[in-house]
Amino acid sequence: LQNYSMAINDFEAAYAYLNNNSELILSIADTYLYKLNLYDKALFYYDEALSINPNDFDALLGKGVTLQKKIAYNEAGIYLENALHLKPQAGEVYYYMAIQALSYDKDTLNACNLWEKANSLGVQEAVIQSKTYCSALMSEE
Repeated sequence: LQNYSMAINDFEAAYAYLNNNSELILSIADTYLYKLNLYDKALFYYDEALSINPNDFDALLGKGVTLQKKIAYNEAGIYLENALHLKPQAGEVYYYMAIQALSYDKDTLNACNLWEKANSLGVQEAVIQSKTYCSALMSEE
């Protein structure tokens, strides 16, 4: 964790000079989201990336995931849908849409179908979720 904190300091120092560099901005946002769990800071940088390119797939997906983590499911769904529209074969979008279906919509069947799609597109984590939430559902059929 200390290494990520040090890295973020370096990233932010670079951002002071390269504040239009989408790749750098997304690296900062992803570090805040996935490594440091600082969601408000992640949202700030995803918004910065989206201000440069409103159709940035990684920024849309990252913002959607961050909003899910903040339990802002309604808003998260909008960003996930936009990401899916840009890349309909991106398995990670289906993975997070399944979380959306389960957590927000309380629709386990849809979540299971989405995890199956994510798995077919190469997202291995979807298998774990399917085993956890869908095994009993599938045995009922």
